[in-house]
Amino acid sequence: MIDIVIDNAMEGIQSGLLNLPKPFLSSAQGMACNQSWNAYAYFYAKEFEEIAENALKLRRVQHAGPLLFLARQSIELAMKNAINEFEPKIGSDAGKYGHDLKKLWRTLIDLMRFASFSADCEWTQHCEQVVDHIDAFDNKGERFRYPADRAGDYFEYPDVDIDGLVKAHWNLTAYCDAVIECLHAQRII
Repeated sequence: MIDIVIDNAMEGIQSGLLNLPKPFLSSAQGMACNQSWNAYAYFYAKEFEEIAENALKLRRVQHAGPLLFLARQSIELAMKNAINEFEPKIGSDAGKYGHDLKKLWRTLIDLMRFASFSADCEWTQHCEQVVDHIDAFDNKGERFRYPADRAGDYFEYPDVDIDGLVKAHWNLTAYCDAVIECLHAQRII
């Protein structure tokens, strides 16, 4: 058995898989446009959609943890992106809210009301219920990233309706995009 492991390792070395001839990470010059809340929100949303589509096709529910993490991160970035769109007018800084989805949501709704947007529609209420649902399951943003909390207590592995997760993700990210569109249309920013 050990001979097989050694042979496989040697094949990896010979094929270059185990060699790192040069660093694979470096600062990208001229990519400042990718360093924005908008870009990150977009990139994470698109990656979530692609991976979720694949998981639905292949019925890979065992990948629920990473998919939930990616969805939650994408939703968080979408909210922070929308909050930051208010910045030129009132100086908001979404980065200071950490990973607290409920706090981000309340801030977004407060900013919408400040801008005289209605936040009392059925879609807003639906999205708030989705935020509450996610928060009830993972209020610190760690349950979907780690198998255990900081004290070492293991989380129960989630049973995920991937189709429901995709719809929840779409609603929240589309809502945040709609807020931004309204801000631009009203020329509030």
